[in-house]
Amino acid sequence: MNTARTASRLAIATATVCFLMLVMNHLHGISQQYFEMMRTPGKYRSELMEHAKALNMALVADNIFIILYVTMSYFVIWTLRKNVITPVTWAGLLLITAVGILDFAENFHIYTLMHQYASPEWMENPAITGVPATEIQWQASESMLKWHLSYLAFFLLGFMVPVKELAGRILRIAVWYWFIPTGIFLYAVSGSDYEDLFQQIRFGNLLGGFILLAIIMRGLASEPDPEMA
Repeated sequence: MNTARTASRLAIATATVCFLMLVMNHLHGISQQYFEMMRTPGKYRSELMEHAKALNMALVADNIFIILYVTMSYFVIWTLRKNVITPVTWAGLLLITAVGILDFAENFHIYTLMHQYASPEWMENPAITGVPATEIQWQASESMLKWHLSYLAFFLLGFMVPVKELAGRILRIAVWYWFIPTGIFLYAVSGSDYEDLFQQIRFGNLLGGFILLAIIMRGLASEPDPEMA
């Protein structure tokens, strides 16, 4: 098996789904990322009720996205393992596994909240005015952990990518000096008028990163991998 060629194809598929999710978010005016942040209990529930159908579609797309980006990451990391010491390779594999598990858990939690608090039975209950704050706090904390573990994985990826070609140099610089800083800064503007902008930047960063990885892996596909031959 040519791991680089497989990684390139998976990166293209992941980028495609990422782009489709961006389009869906734009058309529906909401994404699951909105529910990854702290909101007031009443606001959280009202948005779940208003956007339940669109959110359900977004979660389905995101679950497919998770499967693709985790699998792609395994192939990318294994292809680039010769560029770093062994502990970095295994750390990257463990981190992306943790990110995928947390991402699934996050989506399942949002899905459960949506079908519980936006259901007709609960909507008609006057005693229920919002999603419990503890549920929202758990969701936001789990989401922050997921994203920051992914930033650590991206930081390690910067050491792994070959920088002989332009795509590798661009990806390393972008990950270290743009993607990670803007992603972390998002939490400094949470709840402000700039939050949506930084959410879109983060999604755009992912899309650009997948495209660059597809280019890098395609360039490496012609190089033999004796261990996987």
